[in-house]
Amino acid sequence: MTEIKSAISIGIQLGRDVEPSLLGCHRLGAKGKSNDEIWNGPYSNDSFPEYAEDIEAGGDAAPSFSMMSEVARSLQITLVGGSISERSGNKLYNTCCVFGSDGKLKGKHRKIHLFDIDIPGKITFKESKTLTAGLDLTVVDTDVGRIGIGICYDIRFQELAMLYAARGAHLLCYPGAFNMTTGPLHWELLQRARAADNQVFGTLLCWILLFYRSSLFMLPI
Repeated sequence: MTEIKSAISIGIQLGRDVEPSLLGCHRLGAKGKSNDEIWNGPYSNDSFPEYAEDIEAGGDAAPSFSMMSEVARSLQITLVGGSISERSGNKLYNTCCVFGSDGKLKGKHRKIHLFDIDIPGKITFKESKTLTAGLDLTVVDTDVGRIGIGICYDIRFQELAMLYAARGAHLLCYPGAFNMTTGPLHWELLQRARAADNQVFGTLLCWILLFYRSSLFMLPI
């Protein structure tokens, strides 16, 4: 468990300039790194289709995916790749890819709980307008431990974290993009709750809509 803390905590790095950020973490000795939600394009229903990548096809059809694979391989790190818009057939998903130190895909999580919100006069946003919900839990064995993956609003549901802990996850990782209406009330509270309730380490990598970025690493105490 100590190894997970030292490897991941120094690897939290946010922002759209992903590759330089990861290189900076590598110089500091991090063995595992992550990024935030939908880092490869604007976070909007209009942009999800435009920036969606075909992960199965790879290559030019998935430039962000290919870049993350190459960075993980060249730096020999475990990379939890935030999330990107994924196109699969006629459906779009909010997808997190996890790469091993050999650059190979070790796991892929599609956001299960889509965020639909309508607070009159403050914010209205419905991910379900364009995105399809994922169906599967994602637990990945990596060089820095067994990781349970969620994306942003997935953190709101304690049952997901409980299932991950029951399956032996040592670390829960939730790339996120929170709004400034409900985000400040929830993002730290929920991360602390998931870590304490399940006695696991937790990371929340997020940019806060609009224009505020932050990160958390939680101990299971």
